[in-house]
Amino acid sequence: MTDRGFSMQGLLDENSALRDENRRLNNELTNSYKVNAKANLLDIIISEDYVLQSTLDKCISKLDEIDQLEIKKSAMSEREEKNQ
Repeated sequence: MTDRGFSMQGLLDENSALRDENRRLNNELTNSYKVNAKANLLDIIISEDYVLQSTLDKCISKLDEIDQLEIKKSAMSEREEKNQ
């Protein structure tokens, strides 16, 4: 049965694809929230000096180069804000 050029099976397939994409995006969003919460916790731990600088340096050195640069940029920005 075709109506306006769409078959019932085509609509069901499209609905299934949209449902899968919605599920994937929801999972991605949930993971993003978890990562953000962990990052906020780490910010507090670091800002309250609960971790030695040497421990932070060792952990940062294990990150890939892009993440290391991002952390260094962030630290520089924070120092500039404190100095203003």
